[in-house]
Formats: sequence, C-alpha cells, structure tokens
Amino acid sequence: MVVYGMRSPKIGEFEISNTVCETCGKQETQDITVFGRYAHIFWIPVFGSH
Repeated sequence: MVVYGMRSPKIGEFEISNTVCETCGKQETQDITVFGRYAHIFWIPVFGSH
C-alpha cells in the first residue's frame, strides 16, 4: 500500500517599505509571505497468506 500527500507550510513573512509596484506604479509597503512545499510518500508492505 502506498500513502502520499503534500504540504505547503508558511516559513515566514515580512514587509518591504517604500517599494514601487510593477503593476500599478504606486510606492507603498509590500507584505511578503514565504511558503515551502514538500511531498511525502510512505510505502507500507502488506503480506498476504498463501
């Protein structure tokens, strides 16, 4: 049997002051959030009787 899954935990967040937005051109503070992503796989051997 194989069991699998994924997670994306939040690693951290911080602010960058007086940054110009590339989309609208405003100069304001931006909030940055960093996420990590990983997958995990477990293999559980299942033995049957003959």
